[in-house]
Parts: sequence; C-alpha cells; structure tokens
Amino acid sequence: MAILDQYGNPVRTSDLGRELAGPTVSGVRSILSEHPAQGLTPGRLGALLREAEQGDSRSYLELAEEMEEKNLHYLAVLGTRKRQVAQLDVRVVPADDGAEAARDADLVRDWLASEPLEDELIDVLDALGKGYSVTEIMWEFSERQWWPVRLEHRDPRWFAFDRVDGRTLRLRGLDDRERPLAPFKFVVHRFQAKSGLPIRAGFARMVAWWYLFANYAVKDWVQFIETYGQPTRIGKYPPNASPEDRDVLLRALTNLGADAAAMIPESMMIELVETRQSGGGGRSSAHGALLAYIDALISKAVLGQTLTTEAGERGARSLGEVHDEVRRDIERSDALALGQTLTRDVARPLVALNHGERRRYPRIAVGREETLDVARVSEALAKLVPLGLRVAEADVRDMLGFAAPEDGDELLGTSPPAGG
Repeated sequence: MAILDQYGNPVRTSDLGRELAGPTVSGVRSILSEHPAQGLTPGRLGALLREAEQGDSRSYLELAEEMEEKNLHYLAVLGTRKRQVAQLDVRVVPADDGAEAARDADLVRDWLASEPLEDELIDVLDALGKGYSVTEIMWEFSERQWWPVRLEHRDPRWFAFDRVDGRTLRLRGLDDRERPLAPFKFVVHRFQAKSGLPIRAGFARMVAWWYLFANYAVKDWVQFIETYGQPTRIGKYPPNASPEDRDVLLRALTNLGADAAAMIPESMMIELVETRQSGGGGRSSAHGALLAYIDALISKAVLGQTLTTEAGERGARSLGEVHDEVRRDIERSDALALGQTLTRDVARPLVALNHGERRRYPRIAVGREETLDVARVSEALAKLVPLGLRVAEADVRDMLGFAAPEDGDELLGTSPPAGG
C-alpha cells in the first residue's frame, strides 16, 4: 500500500533522493536577478505589486531581496526577528505515552541531534519577509532507512501560487509550466503579518512603499548636502577689471571647488560663505526626521514596538517592559508556527517512511520551556490554604519537582522548640 503525504497524495520514493528544484543555467530557475529596485518609481512599484497578486511574483520577490540588501534598518529588524526564533530550543514531544510513540520520537530526536539547524531555520524564516519560504529535503536511503541528509533553501522565485486559489504553491518547471510539489520533498513555511493571500502577507509588501519613500528622502538629502554642504565661493574683482581678469577669477573659483587651490591677481579676492540654517532646523533636519519616522514605522511593523519614538511620558523602563512582553509574544507566535511546519513537513515524513503511517505523529516544538514562578506559587498557597483551599500535597510536589520523601530520609523543616 502506498504511503500518503500530509495532503493525501501518494509518495514516490524515487523522487526523494533527486534534486527537483535546483537552479539552472538559464530559464525560470536562474539565480540572476533583474534588480527592480534600480530606478524604482511609484508607478513601477504599484505595477509590480499588482503583478504579484495576479500570479507573476518574480519581480516583487526580487525587490523584497533588494530591500533587505539596501535598507539596513529593515535588514536589522528582520534579522533580529529571525535569529530570535532560530536560536530557541528545539525538542520532540511524543504523540502519546506508548512505546511506539516513544520510538517515533526517538527517531526524530536522532535527526535533530545529527547536525545544528540554526542556519536552516533562518532560511525557513525567510517567509517573514516574503510571505513564504521553500526548502527542499534531500533524502538518502542507507541501511534500510530514509534520512534527511540536507535541507536546501530554494529561491522563492522558482515557485508560484495557483492562479485560481492563490494559495496552493507549485514548482516552476524548465518549460515554465507549473507543477505540483512532490510529496515529502519540501518544507513550506508560511507567514501572515495579516490575513489574506500568502503573497500579500509578508513584511516586504507592507514595507515596500516606505522603502521607496526612504530612498527619495536619502537622494534629496544627498543632493542637499552636495549643494549646501560646502561653503559658497564668491569672487570679488575691482571695477576696472578686464574681461580677461574676470575669466581668471572664474577659473580660480572653479578650481577651488575641485582642487581646493587657485591663483588670482592680488587685486582680486575670494570669499567663502558658510551656509547656515535658521532655528537649527531647516530642510536638512526635515530629511533626517522623515528617515527616523520611516525607520520607526518599520520597527513597529516587524518587531511590534519601538522604544525610540515612545519613551516619553511613560518612561524608558516601563516602556521597555512592555516592549519585552510584545517581543516575547511575537517570539512565541513565530516559534509555534515554525514547530508546526517542521512537524508537518519533516517529522511526519521521517516517521512515515521508516516506521509506517501513524494516526498521530511526534511533534517538534520550538521555544522556551515555561518556568514556574515558585515565589508566586508559594505566596498563593500561603494565603489560600489557611482560607480553606484544599490542595493535594502530591500536586504541589509535582509542580515544584520534588519527590515524596521515603522512610529514613533526612527532612527539611522548622526546628523544634528548645526543650521540646
């Protein structure tokens, strides 16, 4: 009987060891990019986003890649969110307490222990920016066992969403025809910053317009500095100066701007006038304020909060606590989604191929283990037990991790009264 994947499709074991989505020298799976960020205009950006919605997302995905390369703030906050989750503990939770479930979980643990996964997890989390990521599993059959020997990140441009439902991911073939993804061959991670079509759910979609505005602000600022960043050169000549003398002075002013050196007759004079802005602000500070505002918006979108724009009335400490809690909420959400993807696309295929199909499969969990606040529990018990709350001693021991004492054990406790 054929093994079925998580979507009910029969698995072809002959495909497991082959590279199905690798790059090609030419065609739709080329590593070359058209670099749409160069000369990007509002009209071109709008058209590019519409093309992505209508099924051709290649230019949009190329832009998303360039945005990370060219906007260092976006790169930093996106990288922070990726590394926050990629460095968390990864553990395996058995499907139940039975021996079969324990054996399945041990198989998945052996794979996780075989090599570090941090780099691969960062590649999987590329979905944060683009809405989805695809990693091809390279399987090896050795000693009568199927084993994932390599996880290869694949360029998202080499895949396309079904043009009818906008959700089913398909592989672009060498003939530019789209084919279904082979069962048990791909780790497909999706991220939704908002509800809707997956291609519209990544951060790159939300940040794209602000990236464009920031580009314009930087260009204007550079032009402003080129114009007003150097002192104005004023040449003065006497009333009786001849046209030839004035030409000499003009050349001197030009040379002074390029070479910082010039030679003029003694009767002439060059004056350097520094440009000053009234009120300490002006156009230059407006450029900086706009860029800071855009950076703050990007931080809020990606990290959920920013201290730089809100540490006013409430104070940096209290706001820092809020910021940390928001960050933990985001971390838990990302970790839960990543664990679900690894369970569906790695743990399930690994167990099904080697141990057969199961009704329930071991779960890969990513995240910090919740720690018990012993002080709060102790305080609650001290207040509630005297009021009549009945609590089993065994439950408290299990909660705190203490074993029940055996006969002859030396026990902790209050000292008996003197003379007692």
